[in-house]
Amino acid sequence: MVSFTIKIAHKGHRKSSSEVNKPISKKVYGLIKEDANGICCCLVKCKLKDGSTINDVLPFTSDSYELKGRLIVFTKEKRCNVYLRNEYTSKTGNNPDRYTTVRKNWLCLGWVMLDKGKRYFRLHEVVKPLTNYDNDMELLSNGIINK
Repeated sequence: MVSFTIKIAHKGHRKSSSEVNKPISKKVYGLIKEDANGICCCLVKCKLKDGSTINDVLPFTSDSYELKGRLIVFTKEKRCNVYLRNEYTSKTGNNPDRYTTVRKNWLCLGWVMLDKGKRYFRLHEVVKPLTNYDNDMELLSNGIINK
């Protein structure tokens, strides 16, 4: 006689929607700034998907610093060099000790994210350096860029 036992597995912990890292805005522009500790963050003024408006300085998500696939990277040296990479070199030659994806006073594109109740900025790409700082800052602060 053959006997067997069936055990019903319990479902694991399901993350609630407030715990999941999800975008709460469309793709928006932001200004990369440096805080008092020298850490880059992003100044964002835009409308969120729920209709509210945000005008805040947000930290970058950890995947914003990922070098793989980035076409524009910067050296971490005091005198910044900008490297424009092709698709092949963006998949290879990634040295996080030497290069970074963000640099202060650059305009960037990305999403406002919500992770465990806290807002972050997820970088999609850096767009351009601020050549006319006051004009670009005025555009962002007036919300003309992110409509």
